[in-house]
Amino acid sequence: MDTEIQGQLERITADLQSIQQQLHRIGGTTTENNRVGRDTNQRVRAIAEDTVWAGLIQDAILCGVCLGAVLTAVGYRFVTTKAAAALQQFCDTMPLVECNITMDRSTHDQKIQAFLDVMAWAEGTGDNYDIIVGGDRFTDYSDHPRQARRAFGVISTAAGRYQFIDETWDTYATKLGLDDFSPANQDKAAIAILEELGVPERLKQGDIYGAFCVAGPVWASFPCNTYGQNPKEADELEQRYRKRLRELERSSVDGVFPVAGVTYAENEAKYPAGNHDFGPRSFQGRPDHHFGYDVACAIGQPWLATVAGTIHHYDGDPNGWGPGAFWIKTASGEIHIYAHGDRLTPSGQQVQPGDVVGRCNSHGRSTGPHLHYEIRPNGLDSKPVDPEPFLREFKHER
Repeated sequence: MDTEIQGQLERITADLQSIQQQLHRIGGTTTENNRVGRDTNQRVRAIAEDTVWAGLIQDAILCGVCLGAVLTAVGYRFVTTKAAAALQQFCDTMPLVECNITMDRSTHDQKIQAFLDVMAWAEGTGDNYDIIVGGDRFTDYSDHPRQARRAFGVISTAAGRYQFIDETWDTYATKLGLDDFSPANQDKAAIAILEELGVPERLKQGDIYGAFCVAGPVWASFPCNTYGQNPKEADELEQRYRKRLRELERSSVDGVFPVAGVTYAENEAKYPAGNHDFGPRSFQGRPDHHFGYDVACAIGQPWLATVAGTIHHYDGDPNGWGPGAFWIKTASGEIHIYAHGDRLTPSGQQVQPGDVVGRCNSHGRSTGPHLHYEIRPNGLDSKPVDPEPFLREFKHER
């Protein structure tokens, strides 16, 4: 039976390689559409059909392979071990096909990656995958170390970055077809547990406390744990999560300077020294404090999204930021404000870096056409931070 199954998997693999060539062609079309679409501000619409087809093909791949494995399997254990391992190996060699059997940190949502990093901080392991409860280290990743230690008044076998006890590890290693205790497999098991608990959906909805709470019965360092152990403070967990998510967002951004056709160096040359920067300055002859960074521009010059997020329109005092002010809110809750110009994007619309979102003007408390760009890391009511280090590295769009 195993030989027959292996033969069927090989035939499925051959069929999928043909489909993979189609995906490559779709990828090439998408790249060209992106180039043309950026020039016309229609790139998302232009590639929408290809993107949908790519997603459908990927879903068909996964469903077809899994169905074939189930129909030919001799039992549940085959599906959860041999099939899962075979599918993961296949996905690892097919870079355009995302494997949903087990998802590692490199392909998973940034919210989950941030959650994993905060989990490791709370468990006291940081970036280390070789920690045994109590602080000892292990060197053999071929299996869970299975070394019992007394910690927090109990005997535990917890080990690894996410402090799996051996029974939990065995359950998920079997379920996911994991053949060692490597860092990548530790990530996969942790993600699988979080998905079963509904953590990704809570993070997507912005219910950060709820995400930590539902994980409490598994990880004692979280609120709502059932171990009698003092958890980390919920507020600190949420702050660390948001901070880490902001770091991941920024590190993955193909940064775009917010005014089309302008570079950071060109903008620096246009302004009197220090008068456009974040911090104390003089405004109309009086001492003032500037909470953003100003970019000189001509009336009508396009403004570009620097980050991915959701557009929100400002409806406050039009004599301040102006009646066309708006901001982009990222997944972490960070706010990027655009003031003194005209907004072009409906409130609630999702945007990506490089999308045209507004245009230059001189509305509100302004002495000439420019963009006032401001960053507030923890929502609209939080204290602004200097955006210049963030903008200095961004490329410009001609």
